[in-house]
Amino acid sequence: MMFGIMRFSWTPRRLLLNFAIWSGIAALLTTHLFLTNPDHLPHQLLAMRAAFNYWTCALLTPFVVSWAFAISETRLRVRIPLHVAGFAVFHLVYSVIRTGLAHFDHPSDVSYGRGLLMILASYEFQNLWLYLAQVVAAQALVEFQRRTKAAAGAAELALRLKDSELRALKMQLQPHFLFNTLHSIGILMERDPAVARSTMVRLSDLLRHSLQQRAGERLTLRSELEMLDKYIAIEKLRFQENLDIRIDVASSALDALVPALSLQPLVENAIRHARVASGPTRITVAASVHDSMVTLTVEDNGSGFEETAEGAGHGVGLKNLEARLLHLYSGRARLEIGGANSGARVAITLPLERWEGADA
Repeated sequence: MMFGIMRFSWTPRRLLLNFAIWSGIAALLTTHLFLTNPDHLPHQLLAMRAAFNYWTCALLTPFVVSWAFAISETRLRVRIPLHVAGFAVFHLVYSVIRTGLAHFDHPSDVSYGRGLLMILASYEFQNLWLYLAQVVAAQALVEFQRRTKAAAGAAELALRLKDSELRALKMQLQPHFLFNTLHSIGILMERDPAVARSTMVRLSDLLRHSLQQRAGERLTLRSELEMLDKYIAIEKLRFQENLDIRIDVASSALDALVPALSLQPLVENAIRHARVASGPTRITVAASVHDSMVTLTVEDNGSGFEETAEGAGHGVGLKNLEARLLHLYSGRARLEIGGANSGARVAITLPLERWEGADA
C-alpha cells in the first residue's frame, strides 16, 4: 500500500469539538476587529467575515486531518509532495466555498469567476498557515495515538506475561508428574531406600527451583542444565530404558545467559507428546554459539508437530516461551519449530550475553 494504516475516526463529539475550536478562534478574531476596526466597518460585516473564514476551515478540517493521518507512515520525501498536493486542494476548495459566501458578507457586482481568482490570490498565505496548523495538530494526534497503542501493547504484554507465569507454574507442578514421581519413590523406599532418598532430594530441588524462578529472570546455561539434569533423572526413574536423553552442549555456551526454565518445559513436552512407533523415546538437547548468538535446540524422534496437535499440549508451552522471549529480548530472539517426519524440533536463538560474576 502507498499509505500507512493510521486512521482517525471522526465521531460526532470530535466534530462538535472541531467546530467549537474554530468558532472560538473566530470569536477572538472578531473581538480584535471590533476593538481596532480602522476602516470603521459595520460590526455585522466583521463578525460574518471571521465566522465564514473559520467555519469554512471547520468544514475542511476533518478531510485535512484524515489526509495527514493517511500519509503519516510514508517517508518524508514522499510525504512533502503529498502535503503540497493536499494544500493545493485545500486552498482551491476553501476559495470556492469562500467565494460563494462572499455574497453574504460583502455583496458586489463582481462575477463569481473573478471573485474566485481574487480569493485564490488573496488568501494563499493565510490558507498555507491554516493548512500547516491542521497538519501539525494531526501529527500530534498521530504521535498521541502511537504512544497510546504502545502503552496498551505494553500493558497487554505484561498481562500476557503474568498469565504465562501462571501457566508455566501449572505446567511445572502438574499433578501427573508429581504423583508418578511420588509413587516411584514409594516403591523405591522398600527396594532401594538410598535411591529413594536421592530422588526425593532431586524432586525437592526441582520444585524449589521452579517456584523461585520468575519469568523475567535469566541464568547461565550451566545452571539451567543442572536443574534439567535433576528433572531428567526423575523421569528416567519412571521410564527406565524407554527414555534416552542426550546432552550435547558446546563448552563456549555454558556461561551464556538464558531465560530461566527455558529447556525443562521443552524436554517435558517432548517426553509427553513424542509418538514413537517402536523403541525408546530419544531426545537430544544441544547448545552452540555462532556469530554472537547462542542456539538451544530440543529434538525428539517422535511423529513431529504435524501429527501432534497444538491442542494436545505443545501450543501452551511454546506460546508461553515465545511471550517470555518477546518480553526479555524485544524481538532480538526467535523461536523456531520444525521436523514433521523425523521428529519434532524446537530451536531458541538468543543474543549471546555472558555471566560476568560467579555462576548464577
